Amino acid sequence: MTISDIYEIAFGVTDLEPLLADEQGDAELDELIRALSNATRRTILHLCHPTESSAGDIAATIDLAPASVSEHLKALRKTRLVDLQRNGNHWLYTTNTERLTQVLAALTNDLPDQGKT
Repeated sequence: MTISDIYEIAFGVTDLEPLLADEQGDAELDELIRALSNATRRTILHLCHPTESSAGDIAATIDLAPASVSEHLKALRKTRLVDLQRNGNHWLYTTNTERLTQVLAALTNDLPDQGKT
């Protein structure tokens, strides 16, 4: 018996694609929320908007070890909250404001409408 069979018997669901797509979307949103829940990462997002910042500049500004900044930037890159581009010998980070807008839209879509329970 497959998972599809179980869902069909239990819930009358024959097509799991929409359900799996929702679960994947939820997992992605959960990861974004985890990335944004860290105060240091939010500070980094502020530092990378509207101007570009290098990891070294970020580390010096917030007085954090470069290795720690790299880990935070890795999490932000993974969720596409920052963009990375090379400028000569330096890598520069900028806040992906379009992505932040998408995150806010996704979060507000999950909220109930005003006046409804």
